[in-house]
This record gives sequence, C-alpha cells and structure tokens, in this order.
Amino acid sequence: VYYDTPSRALSRSRIAYRVRREGRRWVQTLKGGGSESSGLHTRIEVDAPLDDAVPQPQQLPRNALTALLREALAGEKLQPVLQTRIRRHLRMITPARGIRIEVAFDRGTISSGGRRETVSELELELKAGPVEALFDLASALVAAHGLTLEHRSKAARGYALLDTAPAQPVKAQAPVIDRTMDAAALSRAVIATTLAQVQANSHGVLCHDDPEFLHQMRVGLRRLRCALDLFAPQLAGALEHEAAALRVIGGGLGEARDWDVLIGEILPQVFAQAAPGSAAARLWLACTTVRDRARRKTNNIIKSISYSQSMLALGRHHAVLPAPVSGRSARRIAADILDACHARVLKRGKHLRRQDDEALHRLRIAVKKLRYAVEFFAG
Repeated sequence: VYYDTPSRALSRSRIAYRVRREGRRWVQTLKGGGSESSGLHTRIEVDAPLDDAVPQPQQLPRNALTALLREALAGEKLQPVLQTRIRRHLRMITPARGIRIEVAFDRGTISSGGRRETVSELELELKAGPVEALFDLASALVAAHGLTLEHRSKAARGYALLDTAPAQPVKAQAPVIDRTMDAAALSRAVIATTLAQVQANSHGVLCHDDPEFLHQMRVGLRRLRCALDLFAPQLAGALEHEAAALRVIGGGLGEARDWDVLIGEILPQVFAQAAPGSAAARLWLACTTVRDRARRKTNNIIKSISYSQSMLALGRHHAVLPAPVSGRSARRIAADILDACHARVLKRGKHLRRQDDEALHRLRIAVKKLRYAVEFFAG
C-alpha cells in the first residue's frame, strides 16, 4: 500500500512511501531522488522493518530523504492512495565476473481511485557491476523476446489511475547546462532532454486519443535527431546506427500525424457541416478509417524491437559517464555549433526569390536546426 497526504505532499516532493508484506514480514520503504531515463530508475531507497501493516515513518533512519518526508508531513497525516498486488519470482544472475543483476518477474495489479491496471513485467536491479550491464541485459531480452520499455514506476502508474484529469502531452524542456561543462557533458545533457520528451509522450500515443501526444513525440524525435547531428563530431560515430534508426521511426510516425492534421484541422474548415450520408460525410469516414490504420502502424513502431533497442542505446549513452574531453569547453562547442548552423542558413538562403520548392525546404530545415541549437544552448 502506498501512502500520501490529502494534499499529495509526497508526490509533489517526488518521493514515494509504501508498506509492503514480503512473505510473513512487513517492510516500510521510502524512495526518492535520482533520475529516470530509458527505463533506468536511479533512486535513493530507505527500508525499515514493521511489526504489522501500520505505517511508522518516524522509525525510518534519519537522512536527507527522510528529512524531506518529515517536511512533507508537516501538519498532515498519511492516508492510503494506491495498492499493488504482485506475485514476484526472483532470480539472481551473473552475466560476467563481478556483475550481479536481480531479475524480478512481476505479475499482478495496481489499483487506485476505483480503477485497476494489470502488471506483467521484468524488473532488473543492478546489485554489483557497471550500469551498462543492465542495458546490455535489457537489450538482449528485447532482441530475444520483443519486450517493450516501461518508463513509469508502479507508483507513477498508480497515481495516474487516481487522477481524474487526463494525462497531458509533454512539450520540450530546456536542458540544464552551464559553462563549466566539457563537450561530453554538454552533449549528454542536450540529448537526455530531447530523449525525455520522446519517452514521456510515447505512452500517451499508445493509450490516449489526443493527437497532440503524437505531435509532441515527433517534435521530440526531430529535436533528438538534430542533437545527434549537431554533436556528431563529439560522438565520433558512437550513435550513428541509432540516428539512422530514428530517421526511419520518425518517417513511420509521420503518416498518422498527416491524417490527424487533415481530419482535425483541415476538413473542419472545408466542411462547416457534413450531413449524414452526404459525400462530405463519406469522405470524412474514409479519412478516419485510414487514420485509424495509420495509428495502429504507429503503435506497432513504438512497440517494435528497433524502437526499444534505439531507446536503450541512447539511455546507455546517457547513463555511462564518458571520459573527460580536454581543451573544449561547453561554451566553445556551443559557439562553434551556432556559427556552423548560421553559416548554413546564410548559404542556403542565397538567391531566395529564385529558389524552387526543394531548395526552400532545405533552407527551412537549416533554419529549424539553428532554432533548435539556440534553444539547446540558451542556458
């Protein structure tokens, strides 16, 4: 059982408190901090035993995380907000010497707000060894069994069930950067931000009808591809395969977006009212049928092995700390990239009035890359 205050103070503080029965014993756990990317959750976790199912947060060890809990509880009491019932099968595996990974096969349900969601997943927890071992195992499992990434924790899924307000599409966020970074740190920060937008909207594309999820996911993919292109010299070919895969993925998602625009924005302007049985109504129905087919294709792309492998490879790049790059500051790299983008725009903008559609399209792409670069480096 997960607990929170009536005002959701714990959720706002990005911490989760639960009481769980494990066999015959009761355990209370507090989780928080860390980061999430490509399904990798890095958190601080504090456990303490309990005599029964009654929460006793004051018995947790004192540290920065429990101090945050005490601050969130000021003047409020805990109450149950969601429940999980999971049958877990555990195995400890050693893919190589010095590496231990706990594999948990979880099946069950998450319940909250009178709604329920089924759980059927493999959870990998690194007990010893480098973090890339997790990505290597996850990649092997995806390739062998066609598994897909779940970016949300069980707590996050439970809170989503509890909320009556529909989920909202996630727009681009500015990366957190500063001039003390080197080239490697700068590229990781920018790529991580674009990757987060893609992954935050992918679940919405699969589970919600709002076409804005697909639009924002495609924006995220364009920004991610742009970031990989801008930092290609610093990456030294490390993500070339993923960049190529993203081009194919982005193209596959474009068809459904085109039909969304036609049905949601263009047809309503053409036909103020489509009478039942009219040619306009039949056209609308035909377009909707093709749009639904394109959406199913989009969903299959997001669930594909190629997509999951690309997300894992990009997450691995973000999680594994690179060797320091000497002599090139983030500020110098950003300036060089902006200069190159600006020069490309000026070159492609020559003789503007005499350019054909293809040349104008190339200019438009160059301007968009310059715009994205300015947004990336605004910090």
